[in-house]
Amino acid sequence: AAAPALANVSIAKTSSGAAYTGGTLTIQIAATHVGPESSLVIHDPTPAGLTLLTVSAGGGTLDCTTTPSGALGPDYPMVTCNAGGELQVHLGDFLSNPALTLTYRAPSAPATVVNTATITCTGGCTPVPTSSATANVVAPTVSVQKTAPATARPGDTVRWTITATNAGPFTLDSFTVDDAIPAGATLLDFAVGGA
Repeated sequence: AAAPALANVSIAKTSSGAAYTGGTLTIQIAATHVGPESSLVIHDPTPAGLTLLTVSAGGGTLDCTTTPSGALGPDYPMVTCNAGGELQVHLGDFLSNPALTLTYRAPSAPATVVNTATITCTGGCTPVPTSSATANVVAPTVSVQKTAPATARPGDTVRWTITATNAGPFTLDSFTVDDAIPAGATLLDFAVGGA
């Protein structure tokens, strides 16, 4: 008897390229197949130091911080955020599925992150479809400058101006500026954005 035909399966993985320490990092996975195969599963181990936050596709999103598994429509009938340290995504039996978008919390220290995904097939995939994406996690360069009048009389209202600057190269998700109120002073008001 003739050997059964095997599916032609491919996977492509890309990343946003870089992120700040503690920021968010985005990776996309696109998988396609041609031929008889109805049990394709993407395996994507989570790199050390990263935390998988969400998995999105086709307008749907699975929040991995609150929901460990679920479906993303008929294209992805089962998504498991952490199955033994890896993301597992079952593909629907379509020639092309919408790309998966994975959002991670980047590690707290600078690093080069390599993320590799594979696909398993019940009928056998030879060679095993594999794709990797690399991202650089860097520390932000933030500076803070504070100015005020050189002198003031007792009881005067004094305005301090604080300027925080992100020298890039990426946008910060958020940051916090701490400013201790000097002894004997009372905070009356504050404005943001130069008002």
